[in-house]
Amino acid sequence: MNKITNIIGLNSTKQSICAFVLLLSLILTSSLSMKTVYVSADDNTPGEITVTFKKDGAGGGDTVVKIKSGECVDLKFPTKGLSKTVEENYEDVVYDQVGWSTAKNQQTSNVTPGTVFTKDTDVWPVWESSETAVPKPVFFAPNGGKGEIENIKVIGKIGNQMPVKIPEKEGFEFKGWSKSPDSQAADVNKNTYVSSYMVCYAVWEKKSSGFEEQIEALQKQVETLKKEIKEYKEKLAEITEKYSSLVTAMETLKEKFEQATTALNKTIEERDKAISEKNKAIEEKNKAISEKDKAVKERDKAKKELEITKKIIAAKSLNVKNFTVKITGNTAKISWKKNFRAQGYLLMYNEVSKKKTITLKIGKNSISKYSIKKLKKGCVYRFQICTYKKIKNRFVYGTYSRVKLKIK
Repeated sequence: MNKITNIIGLNSTKQSICAFVLLLSLILTSSLSMKTVYVSADDNTPGEITVTFKKDGAGGGDTVVKIKSGECVDLKFPTKGLSKTVEENYEDVVYDQVGWSTAKNQQTSNVTPGTVFTKDTDVWPVWESSETAVPKPVFFAPNGGKGEIENIKVIGKIGNQMPVKIPEKEGFEFKGWSKSPDSQAADVNKNTYVSSYMVCYAVWEKKSSGFEEQIEALQKQVETLKKEIKEYKEKLAEITEKYSSLVTAMETLKEKFEQATTALNKTIEERDKAISEKNKAIEEKNKAISEKDKAVKERDKAKKELEITKKIIAAKSLNVKNFTVKITGNTAKISWKKNFRAQGYLLMYNEVSKKKTITLKIGKNSISKYSIKKLKKGCVYRFQICTYKKIKNRFVYGTYSRVKLKIK
């Protein structure tokens, strides 16, 4: 933040925060290929306005933000993407939020944390089917520290795209990344799943040197030692004066003390050596256990991958038996034998003379009949069907059964 302040000549905390927000907005708009939108009012009268972030069927209440006219939402901008489920063609389809727009049912975003509002405004989510593998933007903001805002695009988990360069903040220690700018603990890592746009903030912890406390404790120890030394000197002088014979005894005791100290130091040295050897043995044991655990994990991973491969091969070998098509007028009545090993069926038909194929997804394996109406007379149609099964977020299709008929 100080770097940004020095570059553009700002000299206050409030101006620095605004500069950071503007920079974040520029990066957001550049990455999402959209321009900053100014929502204008006719009279442009200053005062408090309401910006409502609509849930649009995602569940829960709308997010209401109060700001002054002519300002941006800034850190009040929602940082968590929404998700909703819609029933389409007999099955549930999950939609993830990829941005915000000032109009409902839009495919592109035009609202960011830096968008300026001058009147009461409803902001709507921009939805995208979760089955569409489109990279979602993730921003890493230094949150008051030194460093640039990093921008990555993610499909699924962040993985090895986590920022390598760590931001810096004088007097603070970097603890990781969080979805909230006020969080005291990191909650974003390489295993974080990204279902929509995400803003991650640096988590800071104030450093505590403890230097003053150490100085004070040492001063107290020095004073105590001075007092004890003074008392010992007074007692020693008194004893020396009254009992000179004790000097010889003290010399003898000193010699014995030195001998005992030497023996004690030798014992301590031998003990430390034994402890060191024991710790080394424990370290080698832990290393062996770690290698064993690693081998077990690799074995389990290989077993899981083999099981998935077997399931995929089995799903690809599934077929649809007794596939028949009967033409009545301009209607094709289609039937087949149910295959309960499949999840559903993929029914396709097209005019032989044309390339366009119409695909119907039947999401229940218990269905064995289907009718297609309004076929063109005199045209030759190709009808084909296969099973499908979802394995580990992947659709696997079986063997096709085909029939070609002419509509008379």
